[in-house]
Amino acid sequence: MSLSDIEVFEYGFSHAVWTLCPESWKKALGDDWEKVLKIIISKYSPETYLGRDGRIEKECDYRYQFPAQIAALKRRMKLEQEVEFDSLLTLINVYIVKIGRETVLSKFNPKQKLLDRLGLALEVEWRPSDKAPGRIHALHSGFEEPAESEI
Repeated sequence: MSLSDIEVFEYGFSHAVWTLCPESWKKALGDDWEKVLKIIISKYSPETYLGRDGRIEKECDYRYQFPAQIAALKRRMKLEQEVEFDSLLTLINVYIVKIGRETVLSKFNPKQKLLDRLGLALEVEWRPSDKAPGRIHALHSGFEEPAESEI
């Protein structure tokens, strides 16, 4: 096995923000919400698993004012999910590591007890497919992943 067979992506923060993203924020952005959320997450976590295919679009491709969208996301997350967006940054050191055909998550820090409070599970299974090689599938019911067309 060579080093080129190993891939590492940030997973904890990205997964938490994606999962906890309020429906009202998504609705306000319409069909663009997934692309906009990927851009926002990548601003905080450039190594996000959401960009593993290299296809996170650019801010300039959209008419949105991203600082305003980030502020709206943070506000709605606090009101609707009762979680501070910035507190999720403690999860930014949780990585998914793909070594050949095996996929593992990095060890959790005791400070990451936030996962239990939020009821988030970070178990994953890597299932390569013809359409999306290396697609990550979560093993718990609360996970929403970007639409197939986005991957």
